[in-house]
Amino acid sequence: MIRAQVKEQLEQLLMYRLECKRVRKLKPLEESIRLNEDLYLDSVMILQLMVYIEEDMKLFVPEDEVDPSVFGTIGSLLDFMMKLESLDLNRAGDLGR
Repeated sequence: MIRAQVKEQLEQLLMYRLECKRVRKLKPLEESIRLNEDLYLDSVMILQLMVYIEEDMKLFVPEDEVDPSVFGTIGSLLDFMMKLESLDLNRAGDLGR
């Protein structure tokens, strides 16, 4: 998947799944936009976003490898997302998901 597609899907998740109203005001999202300070995402919302990335985008998020710096900006989150593997349903079942 190319970065522009991932970015568009991320915007959709933020707007429609998390109902983040700030995304509409700041659209198009620049990669320098901060998740906490600019979009007002708290830790619970960021955890929910990770669930949506797995559910909606079918990407496997390895919880033990997630560094807090991933959630600094749109750009850092996109960098992280570009490295994720597709969610293998058999593997997810083995992990107790």
